[in-house]
Amino acid sequence: MKIITIEEEAWQQLNSRINAIADYLKRQEDKSYDELWLNNHEVC
Repeated sequence: MKIITIEEEAWQQLNSRINAIADYLKRQEDKSYDELWLNNHEVC
C-alpha cells in the first residue's frame, strides 16, 4: 500500500470538487423517469 501526501489546501479543494460532483449526480437521480417513457399513441 502506498501513501500519498498532499497539502491541506489542495485536499480541501479536491474534496469540495468531489462533493460538488456528488451533489450534481444526486440531483440528476431525482428526475422522474416516467417523463421519458412513451405510450403507444406517442410512439406512432
